[in-house]
Amino acid sequence: MLALSASAGEEGPTSTVRVGLSEDERSVVAPPGQFEAVSLRIKASEEAGKRAGLLMAERRVATGDGETFRLRLGSEADGPVELTAGSLDAIESREARLLVPTAGETHDLRREEAVTIEPDGETAELKLAVGTESYVEKEASEVIPEEVALTSYPNPVRKQGTLEYALPEETEVTLRVYDVLGRQVATLEQGRKEAGRHTVRLETGRLSSGVYFGRLQTDDQTRTQKITVVR
Repeated sequence: MLALSASAGEEGPTSTVRVGLSEDERSVVAPPGQFEAVSLRIKASEEAGKRAGLLMAERRVATGDGETFRLRLGSEADGPVELTAGSLDAIESREARLLVPTAGETHDLRREEAVTIEPDGETAELKLAVGTESYVEKEASEVIPEEVALTSYPNPVRKQGTLEYALPEETEVTLRVYDVLGRQVATLEQGRKEAGRHTVRLETGRLSSGVYFGRLQTDDQTRTQKITVVR
């Protein structure tokens, strides 16, 4: 079975789940909850019923083009969590894609040795799509943003704000902040970014009260967001 492991740092504890597709079904229920710096669990399918709860392993009957497993990642540790996949040969020629809906991210587990996730809170809901290329692409398309977008919060902002932008595909990105006279006051992002949602902090300590504009430029589109700084 394909193994997916989560850990907080190289020396931290590891939590592992296993999934697979076969001719018969099998699941292993997770033990009762206890303190774990990092915990990765499979959320039982609706067919399994509520009693199944959270699982450590799940094997489903291979029917159709693929299956998507719902995962729950919990973390009590400070900082990001790293996920790595193993035993990929167990799913034969099928593709495996890790989906992060809240971030609009998708990760090809055959190409990426490790995936870094920063949980938004104590838990994060993930999905693991296993199947044909067309199946995992379809599942991924439901997670990736449909258009380029730029927002900021809080707005108005006093000390520190966050700019969030969404990309429907990988592209070159430049994100700068300008004052009302068109003078550049900050460059927040510059370089090639993958599809999904991205966040960047805006430190306003050196900015005077007033109106500013965040400007996001991609290969072929521009988005502008008004930002008000107050003291």
